[in-house]
Amino acid sequence: MQGSHLSGGFGVIDKNAQTLVPADFLDTLRRDGLLRHSDASLTPLAGGISSEIFRVDDGGDSFVVKRALAKLKVKEDWTADVSRNRYEQLFIEYVARFLPQAVPSLRPGPNERGYFAMEYLGPQFTNWKQGLMRGEARIEDAAQAATILGRIHAHSAGDSEAARQFDTTDNFTQLRIDPYLQTTGRRHPDLRTLFEAEAQRLASTRQCLVHGDFSPKNLMLSTSRMVDRKS
Repeated sequence: MQGSHLSGGFGVIDKNAQTLVPADFLDTLRRDGLLRHSDASLTPLAGGISSEIFRVDDGGDSFVVKRALAKLKVKEDWTADVSRNRYEQLFIEYVARFLPQAVPSLRPGPNERGYFAMEYLGPQFTNWKQGLMRGEARIEDAAQAATILGRIHAHSAGDSEAARQFDTTDNFTQLRIDPYLQTTGRRHPDLRTLFEAEAQRLASTRQCLVHGDFSPKNLMLSTSRMVDRKS
């Protein structure tokens, strides 16, 4: 990935996106009451194919805004419902009730606005995947990640509120089942029935809240907490 490093948990400045900063987005943030200074700025951050992610600098305050893309940043024609942006925000709110240190804190504001604002994870955080690639493998980090995921599963299992609030099979199909299982099955006809069976099993299973992208690349570490930056 090309770019100069920007200190903090959301990683690298996306130089390729510098000219793609939406001119009216700062106006939107100002209208929604998130900004206090006239010279506030947006910096595009790298870190995914499914969303626009910006660091916002507003006076001495910094935070992150994220909004889902209808067409993902890949060569294939991969589209997905942007309602997933709202569900990601709901997931953070849900997990924050019992694991507040494991998710970024959210900025208050309207729920249905097509984006959400959250804590900027500063230079005290490092990316777990980058650490692993440098050979910094610690059992306590793996245990912490397993504990976080296990508590999310245990807390949401049998939770009727979670089942109602996160009825998101269509989103999961668009972002996980179709592109990974169904597409692979079409490209390997001799194995297609196996992939289709697994796709059907996943789509019909209702046991607990599934994260969808719980990976070292999305987990940030400081001396005091591990934070899931992508829900």
